Amino acid sequence: MKANEGIFKEHYEAINKVMEFGAMKHGEGTWQYNSIILHLNKTLRHISKIMAGEYIDRESGFSHFAHIGCNIALAENIFSKINNKKNREKDE
Repeated sequence: MKANEGIFKEHYEAINKVMEFGAMKHGEGTWQYNSIILHLNKTLRHISKIMAGEYIDRESGFSHFAHIGCNIALAENIFSKINNKKNREKDE
């Protein structure tokens, strides 16, 4: 077990539940065809809701923080794939 794994376990579970909700709403795996900018825009929307005093997303029932974590994780995943592809191409 990694040092912080136990501390953040419930947060990872909340983010995973948001991902499952998104898969039911938009279709499984469709997130990977979106741009990093789209995921960042969704993140900003959830941040603005928090700044306006709303902490729970009305549609999903999950916290806006979990949605932010989910969108950042998805953007990071897409970025990593792009970056890894560029590095492989550079090495060839």
